[in-house]
Amino acid sequence: MDLTILGGFLYLSCGLAIFVLGLLVYRQGPDVRIHRVSAAMLVFGGLGPTLGGLGVLLGWRGTDASADGLNLLGGFAYVWELFFPSLLLFALIFPREWPVLKRFPRLPWLLYAPHLFHLAFLVFLGFLGELDWDLRLRSLPGGESVIGTIATLGLRVLGLLFELLTRLHTRFFSFINLVYAASAIALLVASWRRLRSPKLRRQMVALLLGLGSSMILYAAAVPLPNVIGWDPPVALRIVLVSVALLVGTGSIAFAIVRQSFLDLGTVMRRAILLSAISGSLVILYFLTARPMDRILLAQSGRELPIFETLFVILVIVFFHPILGRVEETVDRLVHGDAAGHGNLIRRLGRDMISILDLPELIATLVGNLREALALDSVHVALLDPGHRRYQVTQDDRSLLDLPLDHPLVAVISARHDPVASRDLVDEADSPSARAEVRSALAALNASLVVPIHLPEGGGCIGFLSLGSKLTGGRFNAEELTVLSILATQVGIAVRNARLHAEAVARKVVDQELAMARSIQEAILAGKRPSLAGLDLAALSLPSRQVGGDYYDLISLKQGRLGVAIGDVSGKGVPAALLMSMLHAGLHAQVNGTAAVADVATRMNQILYHATSHEKYATFFFGIFDPLDRRFLYSNAGHNLPLVLRRDGSIDRLREGGLVLGVMEDAVYREASVAVEAGDVLVLYTDGVTEATDGNGEEYGEARLVETVRRSADRGAADIVRTVREDVAAFSCATGFDDDFTMIVIRAIPAA
Repeated sequence: MDLTILGGFLYLSCGLAIFVLGLLVYRQGPDVRIHRVSAAMLVFGGLGPTLGGLGVLLGWRGTDASADGLNLLGGFAYVWELFFPSLLLFALIFPREWPVLKRFPRLPWLLYAPHLFHLAFLVFLGFLGELDWDLRLRSLPGGESVIGTIATLGLRVLGLLFELLTRLHTRFFSFINLVYAASAIALLVASWRRLRSPKLRRQMVALLLGLGSSMILYAAAVPLPNVIGWDPPVALRIVLVSVALLVGTGSIAFAIVRQSFLDLGTVMRRAILLSAISGSLVILYFLTARPMDRILLAQSGRELPIFETLFVILVIVFFHPILGRVEETVDRLVHGDAAGHGNLIRRLGRDMISILDLPELIATLVGNLREALALDSVHVALLDPGHRRYQVTQDDRSLLDLPLDHPLVAVISARHDPVASRDLVDEADSPSARAEVRSALAALNASLVVPIHLPEGGGCIGFLSLGSKLTGGRFNAEELTVLSILATQVGIAVRNARLHAEAVARKVVDQELAMARSIQEAILAGKRPSLAGLDLAALSLPSRQVGGDYYDLISLKQGRLGVAIGDVSGKGVPAALLMSMLHAGLHAQVNGTAAVADVATRMNQILYHATSHEKYATFFFGIFDPLDRRFLYSNAGHNLPLVLRRDGSIDRLREGGLVLGVMEDAVYREASVAVEAGDVLVLYTDGVTEATDGNGEEYGEARLVETVRRSADRGAADIVRTVREDVAAFSCATGFDDDFTMIVIRAIPAA
């Protein structure tokens, strides 16, 4: 007897809990179809064990009132079978709607038609059965006559036919329920195989395990006994059907609480906790405060609600802290540390801080949001480093580029909180702007847009585009708050990633420039030739890590010396690359027997064809012959080299032609000059004579000549050093604004 009562209460309480959960699900989303269908499954599924539990308890009491209650329950006994069409409809729309529903929009109503007919038919048969019973009780006037006997016999036969038809219909319909359930499970398995979201796959596994077990129990209770001809006790059927429904609907409840099914876990959990704590407080009130006040009344003879008042005060003070602590404990026990929206923020924030690669950061953000919220798409739009447009990339390709004057950029930049895409369309200020906004949002498949702002201000640096939920649900208030906080963390992480990328890029560039400088220094500071009767010195100081000035001292056949100096347009790496081209081209020419003018002509053609028209180079090339002590040269637009004579005169070497690279058919001439003992040949670039002081005055050729003359009796290296120090002192700078290059050739008597 005690076990019967316990079982009845268990069925009743579990059924009611699932029934109420269905009502809560419906209350959270009455306009969302997936919520309505899920609520119908829970309500009809909870109705079965509820009616079964009531039937057990009323049957145990055995009174007349209990008999009437059982008859009333019998009238509702088959309503719970609407669980099966609800289950099949759920499988057709979760997680994505099957195409058959679009082709046949009335299919959901047709799914319920057999069960509605089933209910109507059973009600009709029951009515006829009662009518037959009444007629047989009252019989007919003249019941002993032949007509009365035939009529009574006919009514009894009709009653037997109705009873047989009822049994056949009931047993046959159990197979229809089984077909519905098997079809639903097959559809859910097919959907599970197509799913890519780990969160939805976990939800589907929980549902499939529960529904599969439920169908096995249901088959054992109704269809299977009908097939094998075994008629189990009614109580056993009730137990098996009730347990089947509890397992099936219980798996949905488990998915809601444990797996955040339909994104209702937090809401449902708070509702259940609030109800449980409120109920516990009511029970505690009746067990403590009321009895204590009764004792006080018996002792004092006066009604003093002291304990009731104290209990109310304690509830007001401690209710919310207790609720928060209990909710945290339940979250920790049910979810662990890996789930929940608060944990999503902490986990993503921690991960994003440690990710300094922007593509990896975006991939991590997209993957986590897509899984946590079960979204069909997530995109990240970021303002490019040049602040010209917002760019959205997907799979390393550009998905969408939005210039700063795009209407969507305007409406997003004015917002700081998440906003639905339809609201963004409405905020555009003209029909054409609304059309552009609608088109851009459609390209992103955006359902919700979350602006990304830096906490210190500075405008909108991007936005998150979130697609629809795979469950068909809406974004709730908690999720919107989480996304707002997360957007700020994303902004900080993006800024950190870009700063790190810039630092890495600078480091790489510095390393490459250091290598380029070492190569350039190797070119410029090659093995310096030694010729009898000449004292040679040269220096090149780039204004940056690499420069565009070029000089060369080349040993030629018959003891001759090739001298070259040039200045390429521009500075830095482009100029250095052009300088290396001059070096290679010159060395390819001078080992032949070409004249100096021919070398200049060919260098011009090389530079003209290899560079754009805005690139050019000044160039000077000459050959010193120690036999006749003459210097043959050609000047292609370079600063005029100076020959400072012992007698104080100066020869400027100007014969030649245009700068290199300007005209393809430029003509270059050559000339020669004698270089006697005591003469000093000075070749330089404009970085020497055009260095300026604080007033903008240039160092100039006159100062250069004066400085060289002061140190002309010393070695060539001393002359170069003296000029460098004097130019630095004049310009009051430790470095140079332009490349500083100088060659000094001092003629001395042959040994």
